[in-house]
Amino acid sequence: MGNITNLTIQLSKPTLSVSAKLKIICKAIKQLVPSADRVSLWAFTEQKSEIFCLMCLNEANEFEFGQILKKNQFTPYFDYILQNRILNAGDARTHTVTQCFTDSYFEPLNIHSLLDLIFHYDFVPTGVICCEHTEQAIEWQESDITALQRIASLTTLFFAKDIAEIGLSQSELTAALNQP
Repeated sequence: MGNITNLTIQLSKPTLSVSAKLKIICKAIKQLVPSADRVSLWAFTEQKSEIFCLMCLNEANEFEFGQILKKNQFTPYFDYILQNRILNAGDARTHTVTQCFTDSYFEPLNIHSLLDLIFHYDFVPTGVICCEHTEQAIEWQESDITALQRIASLTTLFFAKDIAEIGLSQSELTAALNQP
């Protein structure tokens, strides 16, 4: 069975918690985008002034979540992702849109390349799927972007409506993510 088919089956299980589904998505992305050392899923706040990390599968294959990135600290990035669907920064530390992360995020985590795909609900940006490569800069492949687009379609199907319409607060999201 293909990775996308398996992902669809897993996400459609009503008994799985939100946290479990987010972990499954992160694992699937790592399989489908082999150069991704770190994979994370982010949700915009209603005002689009922050993004909240729903789940991150880091290079040690450990899960973490809860980090918040604020537009007023990373304005070029937010301005770009709110207007574009894909951000491909092979050399993220010098890319005009992402260099704002270099000192506070990329250097401490040894990140050199970033590939983001923004997912939408009703044509409004709802969240970000983020792939990061550590150690050295790389060029992301077209197959990586295609895989993210397919996963974004599924992610939107299962999560975007809840995040966009219910307007979960960060505390509600945190509570949902803490479920096994």
